[in-house]
Amino acid sequence: MPRVIRLWICFLVLGLHAGLIFAGDKSGGWRLADVSSPYLRMHADNPVNWYSWGPEAWEQAKRQNKPLFVSIGYFTCHWCHVMERESFRNPEIA
Repeated sequence: MPRVIRLWICFLVLGLHAGLIFAGDKSGGWRLADVSSPYLRMHADNPVNWYSWGPEAWEQAKRQNKPLFVSIGYFTCHWCHVMERESFRNPEIA
């Protein structure tokens, strides 16, 4: 299997494992403060209302009639850090 394909498979597996959902109101980083994943903890102080993948995120999105934004990544990914710094930390964007 070509190296590029293996790399993308690793990104997808790691990303899906650490999937995050954006559902709305910019106050839920505390949900990520005690998780074991370094990637998820990196987002704990963002002004984004993050939810871990699960029923609570879907229910909140339904209640607010909003789409879900799924962010996948891993802790050592350069572009994941850039996105976190330039977008998820910016209250106007978040």
